[in-house]
Amino acid sequence: MVDKGNTLQVYETALFNTLNTIRDELALLENVPPYLIISDAALVELATYLPQTRDEFKKVSGFNAEKIDRYERYFREAITLYCSRRGLISRIHLKNPPRRDDFEPKGFSLDLLTRGNSFAKIAKNAG
Repeated sequence: MVDKGNTLQVYETALFNTLNTIRDELALLENVPPYLIISDAALVELATYLPQTRDEFKKVSGFNAEKIDRYERYFREAITLYCSRRGLISRIHLKNPPRRDDFEPKGFSLDLLTRGNSFAKIAKNAG
């Protein structure tokens, strides 16, 4: 289990260990540190949400298109085998969508601050 803020994230420990071994083997083959294959956080997400399709892997943090092309099949095979032996299904629908870095609230602009306006003045004018 991993404490993420105030929410406790429960993951399949045995699956996490299997996925970690797969990551270590891939890292050894590619002569790179394991974290360059995928992060520990991504391993936890895999062992928590049990993605079983390529589209579900796209929802896992750290799995960009390149990493999906290179590594997804190895991890997916282990996850689907683990799930089939235990009668488990994907939990990807429980994962919160990723945070958008390009979000800017309507009516607010960094420009207002850089022009010398205070947060209080901007809030007063917005309401």
